[in-house]
Amino acid sequence: MSASDALPETEPAALTEPIVAQLEALYTDPRVVARYEARFRAHAASHALKHSAKLHAADETPDTVKQVLRGLAAVTTANGKPLAAVAQLYEVEPDYYEWSLARRMCRLAAPTRNHLCKTIVMENTRCPHKSIDDPRFSRYYAVIVQYTGKLNTQKLFNFARDLKDRTISKKNYNFRLVDPAVSEELTGYGNNGVSPFGMNSNIPIILAKSITELSPAIFWLGAGHVDWKVAVPTTEFIEATGCFVADLE
Repeated sequence: MSASDALPETEPAALTEPIVAQLEALYTDPRVVARYEARFRAHAASHALKHSAKLHAADETPDTVKQVLRGLAAVTTANGKPLAAVAQLYEVEPDYYEWSLARRMCRLAAPTRNHLCKTIVMENTRCPHKSIDDPRFSRYYAVIVQYTGKLNTQKLFNFARDLKDRTISKKNYNFRLVDPAVSEELTGYGNNGVSPFGMNSNIPIILAKSITELSPAIFWLGAGHVDWKVAVPTTEFIEATGCFVADLE
């Protein structure tokens, strides 16, 4: 039985919401947070690299998931360990995206619905160049936000201008979500599978500040394929990717 079986198939909100709220309150209780994080890290330490090796060798593992695994192995945390050593991968059911966030949370054993995140590619359509070489004035950014949050494009606009100390005219900034085909070309990943690890292009990453405030300090996001997810500790993610952190809500 999977964790998601704890919720009925129809998931009437009036029935499930009290249960989910109790679970979220439990996992964010300070007395539980440290134990949750310690258990996550211990499991990753003992299984992550071996699991990654098995997935790499398995013919049935999607190529895009292997691409994510290579990306996780290629970046290191402050202590010199690959991010792959502290990450955990999950294969989910084909109808996962038909489920409520509550059921997805239970399926992944995530502490709250707020811990479920996604990577989207944003384009500055008024950027005078197509380059991503300068992370402080890139045409594209991989932006990581929560499913429960809402991206405030005005705040993204302000943050991007601040990266250049507002020395570039605001006329050169206008952010929008890229077309799916462009996103896949830049990242190598399709819809609901976009991941910041192992992308085709070295797109600068912006992590929503709200994600850094999550407790336990771990978040879940796409792993290269619609049926695969990955969880990483927030601190190590920032260390390994060198991402920007911005208030985007």
